[in-house]
Amino acid sequence: MSEELMRKYRPETFEEFIGHSSTVDSILSNMGKSHKYLFHGERGCGKTTLARLIAGQLEVSDFDLHEIDAADKTGVEDARALKQSVPMMPMNGKNKIYIIDECHRLTGNAFDSLLKTIEEPPDHVYFVLCTTNIQKVPKTIRSRCKGGEYKVGPLNHRRMGQLLDWVIKEEELDIDNGVMNAIIEGSQGIPRDALGLLDKIKSLPKEDAIEIALQGTAEDRQVKELIDELLSSEPSWNKAREIIKGLNEEPERIRRGILGYLEKVLLGSKPSQAWKVAVVMDEFIDPFYDSGKPGLTLACYLAIHSREK
Repeated sequence: MSEELMRKYRPETFEEFIGHSSTVDSILSNMGKSHKYLFHGERGCGKTTLARLIAGQLEVSDFDLHEIDAADKTGVEDARALKQSVPMMPMNGKNKIYIIDECHRLTGNAFDSLLKTIEEPPDHVYFVLCTTNIQKVPKTIRSRCKGGEYKVGPLNHRRMGQLLDWVIKEEELDIDNGVMNAIIEGSQGIPRDALGLLDKIKSLPKEDAIEIALQGTAEDRQVKELIDELLSSEPSWNKAREIIKGLNEEPERIRRGILGYLEKVLLGSKPSQAWKVAVVMDEFIDPFYDSGKPGLTLACYLAIHSREK
């Protein structure tokens, strides 16, 4: 999916950041006081964007802004290297900031190694930890970020409409409300996905644009295929497991996507058919934060097994 619009309209100031107004107000009111932040929520909702906005507000130079992908730097040696660099003074300006993305991917030993540094950073150092799986962040780390922990989730319909309306006007695009509503639904409130869909369908005829937007991202289409299989009159575990193997999205987001879609199906079902949908929904009520993809796999297996009875 093209990222042209996503890059072009990434907020450069807190005033441009749409949604999460209470979070923004809290961050701004404590700016310079709190040196530790923990942002958690689904991918594409603005966690790293907020981290960069904090860096901008603190006037951190590009030389002193360190973005670390914990998915690639997970070990103790990586943590030690980071610790050694923390005491060094900024190259340009008064402050420097460390943004650790997907921090839950750090090993337990790496977290332990960083604990003291995060607890008592030098006056010129700020930490922003970002994660899509808050349950895997140790309680010791969360307690050190107390007061600076914020959930950054999907936008509601009104806020997403505000974002799309802004971009559409800036780009001078001819997009009617039907297409915009389809983008909002297809993106499930994820700003990154919404702008990616807009980028993809902006030059298409209305009917084609709506159809593609409602399909959502490639990952969303796979989830829809999985749902169709779970609700099939003759569900097949062999087909379902092949779809599951190809899913790379966070299991918790997949769970919520399945529940959201099934709720619409349930509300539109005849009484004689509703129980079938309810049986499937029941397997996805509990979160997958702790169980991850194995939990998703088991829920799908049990849903199909229950349907086969």
